[in-house]
Amino acid sequence: MELVRNKVVMVTGGAGSIGLACAIMLAQNGADSVYLVDIKDIETIVAQKQIEQYCPSLCIMQDVSDEAGVDRVFDIVSQNGHTIDILVCAAGIYTTTNTFETSMEDWDNVMNVNLKGTFLYARRALQTMSAQTGGSIIIFASTAGQAGDIRTGPDYAASKAGILGLTKSLAKLGAPGNVRVNCISPGIVKTPASAAKDVALAADEAPLGRIAAPEDIANAALFLASDMSSCITGETINVNSGMLMSS
Repeated sequence: MELVRNKVVMVTGGAGSIGLACAIMLAQNGADSVYLVDIKDIETIVAQKQIEQYCPSLCIMQDVSDEAGVDRVFDIVSQNGHTIDILVCAAGIYTTTNTFETSMEDWDNVMNVNLKGTFLYARRALQTMSAQTGGSIIIFASTAGQAGDIRTGPDYAASKAGILGLTKSLAKLGAPGNVRVNCISPGIVKTPASAAKDVALAADEAPLGRIAAPEDIANAALFLASDMSSCITGETINVNSGMLMSS
């Protein structure tokens, strides 16, 4: 079943494990084309080739925290005769320093990518989607932003807590134009960047006895991108094997 048939998709952080899994899932489910936005050049090109097994794709090298770059990215989409129907903001970075070791440089970097970058792309997509027949915007929080975290820095937790409020603010603004804005909040996800000790600890702590794979997150993204969630906006879906309720 092609749940997002003929939809044009943009995924920021599209070369990362979660972003790529979301992009592939949407491509497999009928997307017309997928735009990948990432700062990593080689990885993004490799990701594009994986997407092209299912639909046309274009990678755009861009730092999501660069405000001027947002216009460049959306201009490229427009020049290709497209407007975005589905935006997935998966770009994100994190630190593992504790509160007393967190530098202002680290704080600013994490806030700029995780919160500012998400805001910039979601705001632009909301404007575009409101002028058409609507759309779906999916942004990412974390259990760290809901319950605090000792495995990541306070900058990461604060940036993800900000996403929770941003979700509701954008959803209220977008609702009259049929633009739905929802949030996915993962716990620790098994990716190459996940520390082995954290994966083992999280699996022990999780009521379901395992941690999420990127494909688990992508399943939630597909649901929120499709008409199956047409009456859902301003919500946060927790995909963490029950870790939040046991924290």
